[in-house]
Amino acid sequence: MEYNTSEMKNLLVDTPNLSVMLPGRCNAKCDFCFWERDNVANNSLSKDFSSKLFDYVMELPECFRQISITGGEPTISPALDGVLAVVSRLKASKRIDKVVLTTNGVRLAKRLPDIVDCVDHINISRHHYDDEENSLIFRTSTNPSTIDLFSIVAAVHCNSPVDICFNCVVPPDVSVEFCEEFIDYGRTVGVKAVSFRIYHNAMGVCEAEKYYTEKYHAVDVSTCPVCRTARMLVDGFCVNWKYSVLEPTQHWDGVYELVMQPDGRLTADWSGKIEINPKQLEVPMKKQILASDLEIEKVRLAKELMEMAKKLLGENPSGKEVRGVHETRVVQEDKSYGGRCSHSYGGGCR
Repeated sequence: MEYNTSEMKNLLVDTPNLSVMLPGRCNAKCDFCFWERDNVANNSLSKDFSSKLFDYVMELPECFRQISITGGEPTISPALDGVLAVVSRLKASKRIDKVVLTTNGVRLAKRLPDIVDCVDHINISRHHYDDEENSLIFRTSTNPSTIDLFSIVAAVHCNSPVDICFNCVVPPDVSVEFCEEFIDYGRTVGVKAVSFRIYHNAMGVCEAEKYYTEKYHAVDVSTCPVCRTARMLVDGFCVNWKYSVLEPTQHWDGVYELVMQPDGRLTADWSGKIEINPKQLEVPMKKQILASDLEIEKVRLAKELMEMAKKLLGENPSGKEVRGVHETRVVQEDKSYGGRCSHSYGGGCR
């Protein structure tokens, strides 16, 4: 299939995200994971991977203010050190505002000192509150145990303002009982929030989410065109429900997120088929509307000054015609969808 990237130059959200898929393997083998572990590109580290990331960010529109680091498994990627150095530099220069790391935590404790220096939010993938069941889902026993997680969360809270959340992938028929146990588990471990992510493209009714929505009500619902997120407070604890509605290859009105592939290419999709030039992107329409509003404000002020002048002159004592200022509104269509995927309770989209 051929993709016309010229039709994708507009950004659909006002705070688009740059996801960085670090090269290298993943220690887990989750059945629901989209990661192509046998792809040669995933295992080859380009010498200039980190410098390419820096160049991409500097070439992208200023509205790209968030970077999400993922994998594979970031904490065992050979590219992690270089990427952390780059994001530290970008944050120090105020070019980006937020960095999110998503990890299953296999070497998180060991890498924590380097990570908390430049990362604002950590998503820990945890799919069951029981250690043995969790290992079966990940198909590995290398992930942190509950005791390990207690230590990690405590260390982060003592030494940095970094937020930590649990990401729990669940099927649409997940039970309310499981959710209640998992929420209690997250609260006990001390994470800031629990995010239940429904299987990709599974858009049927989730009875558990319906139960929680009716009982606690959503305090915030995202309007991102590809990822629906409902946030609620369950007895004071933040719980997110996330659906990945569409993949990039199913949505062609524009770009909502860019992905840096493990081989260093920049694409508009997670599968890596749609390469894109960062210089061709246009800022969201919302920015243009703000510019037109500025012109309207100038007209309003000019009109007020004219009225003041008329009063000072005694309502035109010269008898000459006073020409008023005609207010002109510039109306443009807002195509931004208002998507903000960088909420403090739950990190980025990924």
